[in-house]
Amino acid sequence: MEEENDEIKVTEMSPRETKKITAYWIWVLGSFAAMIILAFIEPAKWLCAPLCGQLMVGLAIAFMVNDKKKKIGRILFYLLFIISGLALFILPILMKFVDFTLPESTVLWLALVIGVGVIAVPIISYIYSCKHYTEEVDAVVVDYISHNSSNGHIVKTPVYEFSYMGKLYRVSNSNFTNYGNPGIDQHVTLLIDPEDPEEFFDKKRGASRIFGSFFIGAIFLVVAILGLVIVYFHPWG
Repeated sequence: MEEENDEIKVTEMSPRETKKITAYWIWVLGSFAAMIILAFIEPAKWLCAPLCGQLMVGLAIAFMVNDKKKKIGRILFYLLFIISGLALFILPILMKFVDFTLPESTVLWLALVIGVGVIAVPIISYIYSCKHYTEEVDAVVVDYISHNSSNGHIVKTPVYEFSYMGKLYRVSNSNFTNYGNPGIDQHVTLLIDPEDPEEFFDKKRGASRIFGSFFIGAIFLVVAILGLVIVYFHPWG
C-alpha cells in the first residue's frame, strides 16, 4: 500500500473501559489462583479442571473475536482451545455427578499437553515467520491504530512506513497489543515478503508475544504437574 495522508486516531480508554479491563484481569488471575488453591484441598481439587476449562474457552473466544484477519491456522488453534476447554469443563462434572468413569489424571494430562502447545505454537510461528519473510527493511513508526477488544481493553498496533524498490509503503497488521510496542518515530527493522511488501514481520513484537504465551502456558504446566504429582504420589498422605 502506497503512502497515505489520512491521520489515524488512537482512541483513549474511558473509565468504563478501564473497569472492564480490571474485571477481565480479576477473572483471569482469580481463576488461576482458585485452581492453585483448590489443588491442595482434597474434596475440592476436582474443581480445578472445570475452572481451567472455562478459562480456556473464555480466552479462546476473546482472542478469536479480536483477531481481525482470522487466518485458518489461528481459527483452528482457537477451536482446539475451545474444544479442549469444554472437555475440561464437562468431563469432571460428569464424573462427579453422573455414572461416568474417566481417570482423573486424563484431564491433567490434557492440561499438560495444552500448556506445552501454548508455549510451542508461538515459538514455531516465530521461527516460520523469520524464514518466510526474507528481506530486511528499515521502517519508522509513524502512527498507531487502536482497537477496543472484547474485554474492554484498548490495544494498539503500530503503523510502519518504509521504502522498498522505489516505493513508499505504510503498513500495519492485526497483532494488537500494549506490550512490546515501539514508540512513534522509532526506527525498527522489519522482515518483509519480497513478493508482497505489505506482508511483514516485526521480530521484537513477535518475541513479546512469545513471552506472553510462555507465561500463560507455564501456569497451565504448573497446575497440571502439581495435579499429577498429587494423583500419582500422594505427597500429603
